Amino acid sequence: AKEITMRNIVVSKVEENDDILKSILSFLDIITLLQKKTVCTRWKQICTMVIENKGLLSKKRRCFQSNHELVDAVTKYIDAKKIKSSSNSRSNMHAAEEIATQYGWPIGKWNVSQIE
Repeated sequence: AKEITMRNIVVSKVEENDDILKSILSFLDIITLLQKKTVCTRWKQICTMVIENKGLLSKKRRCFQSNHELVDAVTKYIDAKKIKSSSNSRSNMHAAEEIATQYGWPIGKWNVSQIE
């Protein structure tokens, strides 16, 4: 028989309530959220919403003003997704978080309407 503990009850209630789960997951960085999306379909949906909200909660998603700014952001985006190297993982997480709050995540959410 499974022992019922307060911890099990709390974990069960958190897992049942998407709002609580989204609130908790919002403290994670983008790279970790991307990794958590593979847990199951429900987590994929919730992590996607949390990632989108990170960009929406910043004052305003930034619109790219030049090709140079876009190329620089794409380079940072590509580097941020390379998390295999443990020596760079912390800086990659920070870069991913910065990109997500400035421009949105993933790259398809970026506003490039001002680029000619």
